[in-house]
Amino acid sequence: MTLVLPVIAGSIFLSEAAGADVVIAEKAIDKWMYHGRVNKLVLSPDGKRLYIGWNGAYVFDTEQLTFKEIPVQAANTNTGLQHPDGSPVRGHSNLALTPDGKRLYVYDYGASAINVVDTQTLTTPKVISIAPLEEVTDFIVSQDGRKLFVAGSHHLGRIRSEANRTNKILVVDTQADRIERVLDIDKQSVVWFLAADDRPIIYGLVQGKPGGGPVVEQPDLVIDIDKGEIVRELYLPKPKVRVKDSMVRGGYFYSISFVDMTPGQSSENMLSIFSLKDGSKLQEIGLPRFSFQPSFVFEDRWIYIMRKQSILLVDVQNKKVVKDVDIYQPSLLQRLKGQKRPDYTEYMVLSKDGKRLYVAGLLFQKKWTPFFDVPPPPVKLVVTIVDAEKVRRDAE
Repeated sequence: MTLVLPVIAGSIFLSEAAGADVVIAEKAIDKWMYHGRVNKLVLSPDGKRLYIGWNGAYVFDTEQLTFKEIPVQAANTNTGLQHPDGSPVRGHSNLALTPDGKRLYVYDYGASAINVVDTQTLTTPKVISIAPLEEVTDFIVSQDGRKLFVAGSHHLGRIRSEANRTNKILVVDTQADRIERVLDIDKQSVVWFLAADDRPIIYGLVQGKPGGGPVVEQPDLVIDIDKGEIVRELYLPKPKVRVKDSMVRGGYFYSISFVDMTPGQSSENMLSIFSLKDGSKLQEIGLPRFSFQPSFVFEDRWIYIMRKQSILLVDVQNKKVVKDVDIYQPSLLQRLKGQKRPDYTEYMVLSKDGKRLYVAGLLFQKKWTPFFDVPPPPVKLVVTIVDAEKVRRDAE
């Protein structure tokens, strides 16, 4: 079994809009809440439930268009933050779903354990302690559903510094819901996120200079889980910051990267594709400039990249950007009964049949200027269901 770790990367933007109304449905959560980034979207195998990691974990019924918060045993409500109604804000939640859709793993940042949620009853029959770690950055279930891989770090002393940090990956047996192995990652960086292939291989990310300063060039790491060793390093052409979604599919590693994170500026961007067999970079596809971190998903020859308020369609086979489809058309305003469209898209996921894209976005109560308006104004979480076939229309 093998494992990869990258080094934090990039984003997307395009000025040319295209496409007709591609939205099937759109729904906002009922009340204004504290601003928080959407951390993860996971779709149930039957496509009827969308699980959302935000300020806490939520389930969205894709047929009834309703939201419900998922209660958990190990929640972190000691963030010191409050929603507009005075209720405490939970630490931002991360999620992973077993392939059969029966168990959902939920972790609130800052909590002491990962919750094992029964998706039928939305109860938490047990929790998994993360005692070897002080903080969890990401986790993912293996393709066969037998293992949960948890990435995080632990500080060796009372001083929380780069020099005192040790990074670890926990291998959890999902049948017994217990930690069966702890792997130490000998790198002074942060395991940022994980992604899985259809083989027993997982991939993650390492970030250079997490405390600030210039981004230091570091490779993406391919790690053999059984041996607990780094077996390969993958280098992008420049120091970079990685998009919050990297992708592994059919023995290839897909990465969007850019160089600069200066507020208000953007940078050169590219989609790099690596072979995991020998670590060679097979191709690069130039992308439009952008200034924030998108989500992206893969379907056959197409990659959908989420922009601020649209979806960018990339033809991997022909190495080009095909179209940029605005998913918030003016005609939607009537459906939303006067509610303005979301200000930012945050994350998206594609249905198994490739027919629907589920996009999570944030609607701000008033205009917000990032980096200047602190704290941000209250927001509403919005789920938009997009017809993926219409996005691909005329592009094939």
